[in-house]
Amino acid sequence: MAGRELFKHQKAAIERCLNVPACLVCRAPGTGKTLSALEIIKHKMALGGTRYLWVSPASIIPQSLAVAKEEGLPAREAGEGVSGDGCVFVSYEYLRLHLGEFLRGRWDSVICDEFHRVKNSRTQSNAALWQLRKAARTFYAFTGTPFQNTPYEFFEQVSLTAGKDLSWQCEKTLRYKRPAVSFWHNLLRRLGLSRARLNQGPIIGVKDPAALRQAVAEYVDFLPEESYREECHLPNVVMHFDRVSMSAAELGEYRLALRGFRKKKYREFLNDDLSDSDTESCFNGLMSLRRSLLLPGSSKISRCVAHVCELAGESERRTLVFCNFVEHGLAHLSRRLEQAGIAFASYDGTVSAGVRKKLLVNYQSGNIPLLLLSPVGFEGLDLYGTTDIIVLDPHYNPDRTR
Repeated sequence: MAGRELFKHQKAAIERCLNVPACLVCRAPGTGKTLSALEIIKHKMALGGTRYLWVSPASIIPQSLAVAKEEGLPAREAGEGVSGDGCVFVSYEYLRLHLGEFLRGRWDSVICDEFHRVKNSRTQSNAALWQLRKAARTFYAFTGTPFQNTPYEFFEQVSLTAGKDLSWQCEKTLRYKRPAVSFWHNLLRRLGLSRARLNQGPIIGVKDPAALRQAVAEYVDFLPEESYREECHLPNVVMHFDRVSMSAAELGEYRLALRGFRKKKYREFLNDDLSDSDTESCFNGLMSLRRSLLLPGSSKISRCVAHVCELAGESERRTLVFCNFVEHGLAHLSRRLEQAGIAFASYDGTVSAGVRKKLLVNYQSGNIPLLLLSPVGFEGLDLYGTTDIIVLDPHYNPDRTR
């Protein structure tokens, strides 16, 4: 792109996409997937394409749109009009609510950023993407975290990219704890009349890696992170787990919250024999246990404040504090930091797009040494220069934290 030198791994992804009608590009976070996608659009426009749709989380549209305009692309947000030539930027939420507008006519290309957002086949956003996929001549998806919870989520992303359900073909290559066989069930899945999975217990391995690789190879462009880590100057991260002892009062609150889970299905959960939907329900139910450890005077927040105070004494430090909970986490931390006289800024859903942009500029320049980050900033932000990240409530899936 004009004035930008692309990395080899970016060029490889671009070349692959320009030669196939559909592709799921998997690259590590922070390696320039947005630039790769914009380069694809530029190439296709040069060949005569006119209508392009860019779908991404709402929180990162301003940043992606700004880069597109810097590169001279005719780009606009969906609110400014869907019809006409150029590249329209829309969030997954807006697309879901106004799907009819985007199904009028054909798109030369649909580009989906942070594609793991549509991994759950039971969501409305997923259903909307399946319809939009039919209205696209070419379809390209980008993600840095194709595996977050289960392989099924990855299979769904591959299926959406391909425009046909490949999940059964992929699932039969896995090894399960309690293999179950049903002729009629499998027949319905092969015919595309059902997407329901048999409950076979947890996945314990892959029984046919070659078949799995063959099932996804046509649609997935993947390179191991090690092959481009040095090229992209990805940082080497040193992780340290700070274990905090609970006070007697906190332990009482935790035990009180735990009483709500002394039910049969939660005991079954520990046996690892639940179906996917029941497992997800259990994890969602356990949210109150996580929140109970983030009370205003909690030991965890006190330790975080003490650690931030230590880092504040070193001028070259730039620190992020991430928490999944705003009202029950970052709000309590904010009050404690104010009492300690620590300068900081908060980046969450209550902050406008214009203010967010200024916050990021001030953070990267060092004027704001401490940024409190909610899930709004979980994806798509380029926070170069960060030296320390404090995760107040690590996800049960280590890949999300990574």
